[in-house]
Amino acid sequence: MHVRFTRSEAVAAGSAGSDMNQALILRYAGEHGGITTAAAAQLIGEKDYTARRLLNALVDKGFLEKVGGRKERVYKVARWPY
Repeated sequence: MHVRFTRSEAVAAGSAGSDMNQALILRYAGEHGGITTAAAAQLIGEKDYTARRLLNALVDKGFLEKVGGRKERVYKVARWPY
């Protein structure tokens, strides 16, 4: 028997952890006035690119907004409490 996962199935299977990480990031950003990619990565114990993906998802949902250029970017809460 062989099982094959496509990318969308693998991402969907991990969405519960992703939701929890997004909640952690959003709470931290609300309590501290914002969050950087590096701080988000450290907070959730993941690589920068994973944290950036979660941060951008929160931007797309309207919870966070990007402030600053690439090197000094901070993600600030657009609406709090959520």
